[in-house]
Amino acid sequence: MPLEIWKDSLIVVSNLATLTTGVVLIGVSSFLPTYIQGVMGKSPITSGFALAFMSMGWIFGATVAGKAMFKYGFRRIAVVGGIWILMGSLFFITLRPERGWLWAGVGSLLIGLGMGLARTVFIVAIQDRVKWEMRGVVTASNMFMNILGNALGAAVLGGVLNVSLTSYLKGASGEPLNVDVINVLLDPVKRGTLSQGALQIMTLGLATALQAVFWGLFILAVLSFLLIMFFPAKARDAA
Repeated sequence: MPLEIWKDSLIVVSNLATLTTGVVLIGVSSFLPTYIQGVMGKSPITSGFALAFMSMGWIFGATVAGKAMFKYGFRRIAVVGGIWILMGSLFFITLRPERGWLWAGVGSLLIGLGMGLARTVFIVAIQDRVKWEMRGVVTASNMFMNILGNALGAAVLGGVLNVSLTSYLKGASGEPLNVDVINVLLDPVKRGTLSQGALQIMTLGLATALQAVFWGLFILAVLSFLLIMFFPAKARDAA
């Protein structure tokens, strides 16, 4: 990978925003089903359906972006995508069990819509920015940043979940408990063997820990939006 590509502001902004949105993406994919099943007590089918909203939104957003970005400009479509990602993340930090899985589904849909708009712009803009022989290189750099964001997101957000859950359980019981309670809550058979008191403590602990994770997603969504605001207004000038 020629290091010269990192001197181009469009490529830098696109790849960094891909990194941060990659964290958001893996966060939603990994922890939304955990909330719906573990906290709300819904079935895996319900959690999968809520998560599928993101895929549907992504398809629609990418389709719109493909038609609109050359008409209205790369930056405008990317900014709109960043706004939708930010709005979707608001649904997660305000998620409560009583609001139901549809609330989470709407947030998932909005994030997917934003991803479809912004991510499509990022990849097309950096390809359009360079000569033909460099398009494979810049595309690979963007894919790498996405994979790196997924890896960092899984590690960091998973750490936030474990630390928050351990802290809560220690405060609730007076001594640290095994964070394997997540697997217990996700298993209908094991969940059914818990006493009402233990179930309440574990469920509330998981909900509290996941709220910390969702706040992390919100912060990353804000950071993504700020990065997108630095996207060059005239992306095609250097093509």
